[in-house]
Amino acid sequence: MPRASFSALKQKRGRSSAPSLSRQPRPIAVDFGTSALKVLQVTGADKPGLIAAAALDTPDELFDDPAARLSYQTEQLPALIRGAGFKGKRAVCLLPVSFTFCKHLQVSKGNPASIESATKITLASQLGCDPNMLVLRHIAVGPVGADQGKIEVIGMATARSTVDVLMRSLHASKLEPVGVQPESLASLAGFNAVGAAPENATTLYLDLGFGSTKATIGRGGRLMFARTFDYGGRALDKSLASKWKVSIARAHEARRNDAEFTGVNRAPVMSLGSLNSKAESAVSSHKTPSVMPDLDEAFEILSDEVALCIRYHRNLFPNQPVERAVFTGGESTNLGLCRRLASTVRVAVQTGDPLGAISKSGKEPSKGVEINAPLPGWAAALGLSVCPTDL
Repeated sequence: MPRASFSALKQKRGRSSAPSLSRQPRPIAVDFGTSALKVLQVTGADKPGLIAAAALDTPDELFDDPAARLSYQTEQLPALIRGAGFKGKRAVCLLPVSFTFCKHLQVSKGNPASIESATKITLASQLGCDPNMLVLRHIAVGPVGADQGKIEVIGMATARSTVDVLMRSLHASKLEPVGVQPESLASLAGFNAVGAAPENATTLYLDLGFGSTKATIGRGGRLMFARTFDYGGRALDKSLASKWKVSIARAHEARRNDAEFTGVNRAPVMSLGSLNSKAESAVSSHKTPSVMPDLDEAFEILSDEVALCIRYHRNLFPNQPVERAVFTGGESTNLGLCRRLASTVRVAVQTGDPLGAISKSGKEPSKGVEINAPLPGWAAALGLSVCPTDL
């Protein structure tokens, strides 16, 4: 699988006819992610340039508690952005994946208002709640069925109370909310912003995150498929911990330091034997075994989920199958994982770091993040910052 720089995917872009506008700051983008709270701001939409970035890592004890994690992040947001170099007060935020229900539906054809209403009622029925309790975003994908009497819709909904929490957090940070977006739309916008979403090729963008994996299929800026499954780096750590009978934290360290998994030679971590007496006889005190064989089952689960996404899309669009794939997200830095998934998608695969393709000097203000390092986990934050404001 090619490990080329993502900048190689950039298409040639013409110079802006209004360079002064391109230097104006876009809204501050806030991403309430599983592994970290990320805040990003870039300049104009034609050729984004970095203004500032900040991040706050999630405490280990909050990884598996979405409600407590969001509460912690909303409380910490004012301190994180204070003095971090952001400009203006306008802000947009990403709907946390843990609190967003995304579903492909088929509803009767009609005008936009009737399609939206039918989508909202169907999602509310599946969630068992009052439709008025939901904030909805939907994308009409296209007509389906033998008689073309129904339309395929991607429905994305979150509780109105969750949006209220996010808005209060922005207000507490002295910011003016001007937009809120689901992750699938933001991710696609991020690749489109750097000219890496070709109009003539159907692309699978696979966001390999710590808490979940997001599969987005698009053609240019058009969203054709979106699905999230709660299986990411955290699930790999849990699977390894169960196999080795060690803590999840210890399993994470072993996975992070395994050269076969990461593709990077690192110093060996503490031996399993020193942490677990049962493993002492089987594990050298000087060398940690490869995690790869013990992750086979986890890899298979993840591969099956990805294959289902590709198959569903192929049934919808038999004449526009997936032709290429881009792996992004924090876990995409692990070459062992990417190679296993590349054998599943069976198309040309590249790893993608759209934030690395924007203009920056390397001296922009940053807080809790190394902006000169690869940051594939910031794709959605970049897209969020260039999405249309909708509030």
